[in-house]
Amino acid sequence: MAARKIVMLGSFAVGKTSLVRRYVLGQFDGRYKATLGVNIYKFRDDGADDPIDLVLWDIEGGESKAPLLKTYVQGASGAVIVGDATRPDTHGLMTDHLLLFQSLLPGRPAVAAMNKGDLAEGRALNLAATPIAVAMGEPPRLTSALSGTAVPDLFRDLSRRILAAGL
Repeated sequence: MAARKIVMLGSFAVGKTSLVRRYVLGQFDGRYKATLGVNIYKFRDDGADDPIDLVLWDIEGGESKAPLLKTYVQGASGAVIVGDATRPDTHGLMTDHLLLFQSLLPGRPAVAAMNKGDLAEGRALNLAATPIAVAMGEPPRLTSALSGTAVPDLFRDLSRRILAAGL
């Protein structure tokens, strides 16, 4: 079975690494350590409808037009676009990352996660009105790497879309 490459895209400190670590290792580490370049995780998801081998590229956050980012994205079967539910400044940047991904790999599936949902409790957050929801035609999932809420479903939905596309 060929492994599918998934890229994690989003601004600094939105929780891309935490989402990957929660999904792959079942762990959460509250200490922030910025990703420099890319961290790569291999994972076989036997809990999915169809078992799938994934290679998750946890790419450093930052400017979506960076030449190195384009290199990292090449060859991906899908993308997880991540924003921080507590930082509205990251919401519009999610769309920038989606558009970059779509410009490089048209037709490849992507899902969006509004992470840190546990910290957003009690805040008025209309996911359907976020810029990424408008761009994708569906609201992002509210996830929590801390509690694990919606994390496996996020990756499994993307895996289903990748397999359905024949990638």
